[in-house]
Amino acid sequence: KGFATAIGRSAQLLSLASLTPVVLRGRMTFASARARKPDGTTDASSTKESSIPCGFLSLLLLFGSEVVAGFRPLLWPAKDSGLVQAVEAIKKVMKKLQSQNSELLGMGILDRMASVLSEVLKTKQVFATVHSAVMICVLFGALLTGVVTMGTATLRKGSGKASDLARILGCLAPAGLLVAGHFNGVSKVLRSPSVDLCEALQMLLRMAGLVLANDDTPAAFAVFQAASLLTKISGDVASGSLAKDVGLVRGDWHKLVDSHVAAILLPILLGLLWLGLRHLRSSTLLSATAVLSTLTSPVALALAWPQVTKLLGSSQNPEGLTKLISILYGVTAAGTLISGGSIGMLSVMVVVQILTRIH
Repeated sequence: KGFATAIGRSAQLLSLASLTPVVLRGRMTFASARARKPDGTTDASSTKESSIPCGFLSLLLLFGSEVVAGFRPLLWPAKDSGLVQAVEAIKKVMKKLQSQNSELLGMGILDRMASVLSEVLKTKQVFATVHSAVMICVLFGALLTGVVTMGTATLRKGSGKASDLARILGCLAPAGLLVAGHFNGVSKVLRSPSVDLCEALQMLLRMAGLVLANDDTPAAFAVFQAASLLTKISGDVASGSLAKDVGLVRGDWHKLVDSHVAAILLPILLGLLWLGLRHLRSSTLLSATAVLSTLTSPVALALAWPQVTKLLGSSQNPEGLTKLISILYGVTAAGTLISGGSIGMLSVMVVVQILTRIH
């Protein structure tokens, strides 16, 4: 059980890492959509229907799942919420950096960054809130890149045929106007949903996004997503929650309705089955998924982490692994946001401005 927190953070790390190839592929697609030959015709490689990695609808559903996950802590945070704790942790670290007697000043730049990341992402609430904010920024940037790419391709064709983007936006416009016209009523309804309902809805939207991923989905995206889902199951095994939930259903199958098994576990299993049949048909991809999920399993960590700490000369406490994963998460988040280029930076600025205006 000591590794439950580290395994849970590993699942979120793998989920974030799965978006890195999507962001990079999106940038390349955007660049190819802009490429033109001197005679005014598009290059043969760019006429290949400039499809968005994973598909626009898939990314939209994944974006919606992260909005649901971060809705309460980001938009209406309580005094002890993850957002408030994150801000307080950042203020505390900034004071240490400004202090002349701080131990951080005697460290190297890498050690200092690692110490800051581990200090800010120390608690479970802060990590979950930061994860939601980062995922929202990354997916918003991917969606924005897709919109610009499809718009560029549509204008480049010059045909009167309605594009897929126009049809999707046409379907979303009435929903957006409905929310805008009844924002106060909708906000009151959404302000106090149950945690279990938010978690179930988030998982439902995530699985729907994975199912609707198109043929242009990067293989690494499917591998990391499958490993993330398997790692989430491992985290539930380590914490004992999976045995508790399954035990309730085994005692009375009628309790399958309105249970954590039906809301979370079964959608995860269906998502894994779909990824295996649709995107992980290669033995190499299946092997990569198996290796990643095995490295983050409770038994593997319990056996391997003490040996790793002997080589590193550090403590065998599971909290050391949690700090290491937090540092890796911070590096991955920064790399993914930077890989989005100018649009990625624009998405971060937009999300920060929205949160600033709200609070």
